[in-house]
Amino acid sequence: SSQYVYATTAGKLFRNGAQAGGATTGGSPLNALAMSPNGTVGIAVGTNGKVMRSTDSGATWAALSDVTSYPDTDCAGTPGSASTVTEDLTGFSWANATTAYANALPAVGFQPSPTLKTTGGGVTWADGNRRRPGNCVINSTGELSDVAAIQGSSTVWFVGQDLGERWVSFDDVTTATARPAAAMNFSTGLPRIAMSAEQQDWLYAVDRVDSGTGLNLVHSTDSGVSFGTFTQASGNPIVPKLYGVAAVGQTMLAAGNAGSIYLSADASTVYN
Repeated sequence: SSQYVYATTAGKLFRNGAQAGGATTGGSPLNALAMSPNGTVGIAVGTNGKVMRSTDSGATWAALSDVTSYPDTDCAGTPGSASTVTEDLTGFSWANATTAYANALPAVGFQPSPTLKTTGGGVTWADGNRRRPGNCVINSTGELSDVAAIQGSSTVWFVGQDLGERWVSFDDVTTATARPAAAMNFSTGLPRIAMSAEQQDWLYAVDRVDSGTGLNLVHSTDSGVSFGTFTQASGNPIVPKLYGVAAVGQTMLAAGNAGSIYLSADASTVYN
């Protein structure tokens, strides 16, 4: 698709610069949006469990009202009955034309995050993390803030607020493994993570904090085992707050405050 679709923190949806039709969020902020691989179906997620869906390449949108999760749990007890998601959804990613993942910050701090999955193109959803009595798939207390699925595979990455902790699943989030957390210095911002299907061992992560030394823009070339900062082509190590990151092939693009855009093609040097 050649359409340009985006969402705002004011809860508005646009296509090619014009506000899209259909339902609105009522002003609730939207935190993430992605179109399906063929560009037809769009999903946008936001505050208070808001999920918006488009089936016409972002021209019109409808609000979904039956997205459910389980009550806050420490993964040691019975999850209870599913209920409508009210937590802030912050991340979303397509795995293929019909399967996608979304995650939310838990309503109660230091509780495992809801991790939602759809296999029907966003029509129906299920929480695959907190549904299991006595054992969450991602037993994390770091409040997961973003999810990135590698399209065409069973690999799904998550990043969280506890020093940028990371989890990875290689089986469609049936199981998940923690990666070392101390290698990233993210804290209370909203960390984002990205990688490309063509270069799956290269990962990129950003955070919306003023690090002063570029610690909020990092990369890994060993499948997330270790992370390091970029060499600034400009020689200026200061990186402003960054809100998003994307990757295609060996190219990374990150964007943030004051219209700042960072580009790298080698997971080493970054250009502002």
